[in-house]
Amino acid sequence: MQATHVLACLGLLVLAHDAVAGPKDQAKKHLAAATRAHGDGKYDVALTELQAAYKLDPQPELLYAIGQVYAKLGECDEAKAHYDRVLAKNTDPAAGPAVQDA
Repeated sequence: MQATHVLACLGLLVLAHDAVAGPKDQAKKHLAAATRAHGDGKYDVALTELQAAYKLDPQPELLYAIGQVYAKLGECDEAKAHYDRVLAKNTDPAAGPAVQDA
């Protein structure tokens, strides 16, 4: 009985930590999941995780990654649209040529 209470308390602590974790922390979790999925060739899962990460922490690098996954999925129009969004939001002129090459 005691062990059940301890496990329940630990579970509540984990849930409380997740509730307190900020959007950037949650975005990092989605990014890690996207990286694993991409490595496993599960591009549809990677795309979903990257989109979730972008909603939580809209970084241009995530748009580029989303574009790359769309390209892997053969959805070139979507890939180009995301590359164009990267270029529109880009503040680093050195990154422009890499995005245009993609």
